[in-house]
Amino acid sequence: MHDGVLFGSSTAHKNLRMLLLETCQLEGIVSMPSGVFKPYAGVSTAVLVFTRGGSTEKVWFYDMEADGYSLDDEGVVS
Repeated sequence: MHDGVLFGSSTAHKNLRMLLLETCQLEGIVSMPSGVFKPYAGVSTAVLVFTRGGSTEKVWFYDMEADGYSLDDEGVVS
């Protein structure tokens, strides 16, 4: 899911977040940096982990950072 759904400020973004949080239990978010799915997409991405039903009380958040490899076409960061 593109990060716009998480952080967008339009009415549609807000309504979608409200719907998801009211009808599902959000267990966790994994935030990935821009370019992690290159060459297919260069935008930052988030994986949302839901359980059907229930309500959200706590959310596990993981901000993925660099792992020693660059996100460009060059490969390993020196």
